[in-house]
This record gives sequence, C-alpha cells and structure tokens, in this order.
Amino acid sequence: MHNTYNMKDLPEYVLKYKKKGTSIKYSRGNYYLYKTRSQREPGKKYPVLKSEYLGVITEDKGLITPHPSVNGDIEVLKSGAILIAEQTVSELLKVGEFYQQRKELLYVRSVLYCFGYRETQLSYENNYISKLYPNLNILSSLSDNEERTLTRLKRQMIDKLKVTFTNDWERIQILSQYLYVVHVNSKWRNSVISCELADLATKYKLDLGIKEDDI
Repeated sequence: MHNTYNMKDLPEYVLKYKKKGTSIKYSRGNYYLYKTRSQREPGKKYPVLKSEYLGVITEDKGLITPHPSVNGDIEVLKSGAILIAEQTVSELLKVGEFYQQRKELLYVRSVLYCFGYRETQLSYENNYISKLYPNLNILSSLSDNEERTLTRLKRQMIDKLKVTFTNDWERIQILSQYLYVVHVNSKWRNSVISCELADLATKYKLDLGIKEDDI
C-alpha cells in the first residue's frame, strides 16, 4: 500500500527532493518520488491528476532514477584510437595532401595500424574513425606512390606518438582499445573510461569524450 506523505512526515534526506510539482509516496520501507500535474480530460468534470515516476530515494545513495527503456538498435564503436590521434598526429594528414594522394584513406589506415588494429573494412566500420572519415574503402588498391607514402606516414606517426607519450605509449595503445562510444535511444554516449587511462589522459591533457552532436 502506498502512502502520500506530508512535508512534516519526511526525513531530511527525502525532504530535499520534495519540490513544487512533485509528490512522495512511501511503500514497504521505501520513499518514491513522482512528478505530478493535473490536466483536463474530455468527459471529466474536474481536472485529472497525472503522475510520472522519477525514482526511489535512499538515505545512502539519494535519488536512484529508473533505467530508461532502450528503443531501436544499439551501436557500439571503438573510439580511443581516433580520439587520441586527432589530438596528437592529425597534422600528418598533410603528408598525403602534399603528394596529392588520398590523404584521408592513408591517414585512417595509419591510425588503425599504429593503434594495433587490422587495416580492414570491418576494423574501420567498427571504429569511431569511420564517423569522422566516412565512406572510405579501406581495401581499395593503392598506387605505388601511395604505398610509399603509407609506409612513410606509418613511420612518422609511430615516431610522433612515441615522442609524445614517451614510456606511456605502450599502455596508452593498449588501453585505448577498451574505450567506446555507444549509440542508444538516438543519442551517442561515452563509455566508462578506466582509471588508468583517465589518469594518462589528464597527464597528457587529452579529451577522451565526445559531445552527443559530434557524430
């Protein structure tokens, strides 16, 4: 059975969530928070009270909101490699541009290689890099000049990453493979970042998050 409480009946940890337009209900030792409003309905003489469940209030955790239902498909992409590359080696796009070659294709293949991924269409499509540099055919044939540029670009990129991150490069390369972005309920969200990678990001002033409208 639910009981709606008056303000004076509420403990302090519950009272702070009691705002205008909300109500508190108590059931089986728990306090539940609801958003309330009244609205007119056809055939009803008086306004009808409507309520929306906002969560359960506990003394140790405060307000615990319900998990939203998932609508539609969920897409998960690896994001660490390109987020780090864009902040450290993105100027190397100019290498392909200088030789008037397919700079984005050469750059993307180099990033995948340097961060330990196979240079395949599947690796590309399952990586956030495919959102920043879309519609690439990773396995398209390269000219002899592009092959030479790709070899040069990979070497320059590895050298730059090692200089930038010194003795931390190997750990950053490994940990970056466990960072994701998730598309759920029509929005992109960041995954949880490991404590070690978060510390390294702080050390090297890296931003490993994305804004929801970035992709």
